[in-house]
Amino acid sequence: MSGLENSSEFGVDNDFLFNLDKERVHVIEEIEQLGERVRVLKEELESLWATSKAVEYELTSVFIHRGSSPSWGHYFFYSRYLPDAPDSWFKYNDSDVSLVSSDEVLADTTGSTANPYLVRSPR
Repeated sequence: MSGLENSSEFGVDNDFLFNLDKERVHVIEEIEQLGERVRVLKEELESLWATSKAVEYELTSVFIHRGSSPSWGHYFFYSRYLPDAPDSWFKYNDSDVSLVSSDEVLADTTGSTANPYLVRSPR
C-alpha cells in the first residue's frame, strides 16, 4: 500500500486506506489513458490538416497607413472586387471610392510613408 501499511497506529481504518490506495491506482491509470487519448487526437488532427497545406491563401484586403507614426497620418483601404473581377480592387479613401488595378495595391512601397498596416488573406 505504498507506505500506508502501518497507518492503523494513527487511528486510520485499514479498509479506508485500502480503498484510498485503490483509488490512487485508478486515477494514475486514468491519467495514462487520457494522455494516450490526447496523443491519438493530436495525430488525428495533424492528419486532418495534412492535406490542407496545398490550399492557397488569397489576398482580399489591404489596410494602408500613410504617415510617420501610427498616431499621426492617414489610413485607407483596398478591397478586391470578388468574385466578378479578381484583378480589380476598390480603393476606399475617406468618402472617395475608386476602382484600381492590382499593380497599385501590390506596388513596392519601400521608402514611402504609405505602408501596409494590415492584410487579410483568408483561404
